[in-house]
Amino acid sequence: MPTGYTSYLIDKDEISFSKFAMICARAFGSCVDMRDDSMNKDIPERFEESSYHKTNYEQDLKELEKFNSSNTDILFKQYENEQDLEIKSRNEYLEKNKLQIQRYDLMLQKVNKWNPPTQEHMELKNFMIKQIRESIKFDDMQEYYKNNPIIKLSFEQWKYNKIEKIKKDIEYHMKEWQKETKRVAERNKWIKDLRNSLPTE
Repeated sequence: MPTGYTSYLIDKDEISFSKFAMICARAFGSCVDMRDDSMNKDIPERFEESSYHKTNYEQDLKELEKFNSSNTDILFKQYENEQDLEIKSRNEYLEKNKLQIQRYDLMLQKVNKWNPPTQEHMELKNFMIKQIRESIKFDDMQEYYKNNPIIKLSFEQWKYNKIEKIKKDIEYHMKEWQKETKRVAERNKWIKDLRNSLPTE
């Protein structure tokens, strides 16, 4: 039975060795992200770098510059807003979590009251109980957050944390951008070397 690659040898007009090699090249690292594309889509002469990490790197540099040049009043307002938002988000999450656990408990009560008609159905009941109990154990965050309250940072600590986070983001995106540049250069060299090695038919 032909594969998605060898089907071109029997289902289409006769194809050249070079065309077959380029079709099969989709299964390899340099072209592997094209393996699900239509076989009619040609492998490009050059792959282009994703701009994701470069863009984020540049944005983070601007953010750091803006943060460092902002006056204290603006930063303090941002600090207070973020602290308030964190508390609000935590409270909203806990309320949602509380409702979720209540739903589990309600269903657990219903399952416990159910009288299965046979022993086989009893196994189903036990399974249902186990599923709900495991979900409660995993999802109930009330006690955790009760024992881990939000600690309000000082303004200076908040500023330090913000700057450190932006610096880490800058470093991360710079490294990933360098990796992307290197990866794309290697992919393009692999494709170029492949094309140069194939006969002109």
